[in-house]
Amino acid sequence: MSSIFLLKIVANVIILLGIVIFMNVSIEE
Repeated sequence: MSSIFLLKIVANVIILLGIVIFMNVSIEE
């Protein structure tokens, strides 16, 4: 249970980081 919960949190963080990086790259261009 806890391991799956942690996996979901990690996945959400990675997705958020990807969106932030994508936005930064789009602004730079």
